[in-house]
Amino acid sequence: MDFGIPSLLPDKLATVTPTAVYAGGPVTNPSNTLFVWRTCRFPAEARGGELAFYTDDYRFECLWNRPIFYAEQFARFGWGAIVEPDFSTWIDAPLAEQLWNTYRTRTLGRLWQEAGLQVIPSLNWADERSFSFAFSGIPQHAPVVACEARTAGGNDGDRRRFLAGLAEGVRQVQPQHVLMYGGKEHAFWLESRLPPGSHYTLLESWTHARDRARRRETIRQKNRHQPILFPTGGDSWADEDRAAAAAAA
Repeated sequence: MDFGIPSLLPDKLATVTPTAVYAGGPVTNPSNTLFVWRTCRFPAEARGGELAFYTDDYRFECLWNRPIFYAEQFARFGWGAIVEPDFSTWIDAPLAEQLWNTYRTRTLGRLWQEAGLQVIPSLNWADERSFSFAFSGIPQHAPVVACEARTAGGNDGDRRRFLAGLAEGVRQVQPQHVLMYGGKEHAFWLESRLPPGSHYTLLESWTHARDRARRRETIRQKNRHQPILFPTGGDSWADEDRAAAAAAA
């Protein structure tokens, strides 16, 4: 059935696959970094990176309310690629709402392409009822698609439903590469059960990256306040041992 969901332009699909998630600090390689909308202030060095919207829907509802404004802002900043916003398709939501949010996701993706931006399609589904429209408009054999896996592993039922939807998305779209935001935290059960046919990159979530950065900073600050035993360098204890041995002789 044709639901009127726009199709993405195959020649405007991104080919990059980020391997890190930005959680503050200096940007060393923006082209390999995923920046998550409104998680922190992005420096100018983020230009050329990939922007995603893995946060609460209300935080990016403005994209739908002011589509042209934000398309122009994103193009002006110079993002290397943008992941389609994954408007929620909750299992307990009415099917009409799930369809509407899929339509909104694909509409903004197409709009951004027409504004000159490279887009990473979003694989987003509810349950088997949504399979007839959830992946509509994504060109087959897309270089890269993305999905969110943060809440995929709450229990065995959640895992089975997630894997069923992922398998259906891979079957319908046949993407070359699947980027899984938050998948790194679930690697212990996810990696061995990924559907065949695509390559996968499991990224950590922003909250996970932030917490890891905070732990590093805590350790760094703690070490800064440790006494410096040998300010001139070297191993003074060894020197003292040699001097004591010489005196005893």
